[in-house]
Amino acid sequence: MLPIGRLFMTVVYGHLILEQARLTGLDRGVLDQIFALLTRDFAGPLTELHGKPGTKDQQRKRALACLRTPAHDAELTHNLWQDVQAIAGTYAMRP
Repeated sequence: MLPIGRLFMTVVYGHLILEQARLTGLDRGVLDQIFALLTRDFAGPLTELHGKPGTKDQQRKRALACLRTPAHDAELTHNLWQDVQAIAGTYAMRP
């Protein structure tokens, strides 16, 4: 049950992120990077579910059918990290 719960949790988080991105006008590149991470995170519970001894054959087939490779844009990733490095250390908490 735990892997299935983690799958549903990831889907809900993805939906909430999309709703907030629309409201705030989040940069598309940042959104792509977030979903690349979510796609990789989604693979973990799918793989776990596939390997459990109690999983039925139909569940194994569906788990494998849901696996995806996230899109990767090296230039986009590089540009995003340049933006992050430019603001690194600029935030300080109030004492």
